[in-house]
Amino acid sequence: MPTPEDRADALFALPALPRRISLRAEAAEWESALTRRGFEVVAGKADVLVTAGADCGMDFVSGWRGIVVDGDPEVAKKLRAAGYEVSSLLSLPVHGNPLLFTDLAGRGATRYAVQQGISHPERWKSIRNDLVGAALGLGVKLPFGRLISMAARPGGPRPSSTQPASWGRPGPPTGSCSSPRVGSFDAMPF
Repeated sequence: MPTPEDRADALFALPALPRRISLRAEAAEWESALTRRGFEVVAGKADVLVTAGADCGMDFVSGWRGIVVDGDPEVAKKLRAAGYEVSSLLSLPVHGNPLLFTDLAGRGATRYAVQQGISHPERWKSIRNDLVGAALGLGVKLPFGRLISMAARPGGPRPSSTQPASWGRPGPPTGSCSSPRVGSFDAMPF
């Protein structure tokens, strides 16, 4: 049986998937979802800190490679000022278990997600979503009360486990030829 969607699924939007996560008390509701998804929840230092709420005591920002804040959208400005690269995710629906997430930086994708991502039997809710989606698609900043701010140091949070040095980099060409053949996929730059 598949597990229900959860706000903790936003962690999959980080530049690198963390293995160890530290939770602040405000984000305790994330713990069961994190363990169900195979993350190790630890006390103290970890790959990523998850917190929730309004200001979240922003004195903790130094030293973390990644921070996830479920709450006040204004926290993103403070995280950027502390040197983090930040993405602001809107969950649909905004409260409760999300059906999908959209990054507000991708205006076209955000417009489509809001307009088409959730259908409502009530006509007024569909019209509302069309208007909100159109505004977001044009880059209008709307006063959302709750976003998930995904912050990572440039280069992203690195998992604390050991990784091969070549992970994520192409290896040497393989095959019997010493040079790539013209017209083969080996000669392509990707």
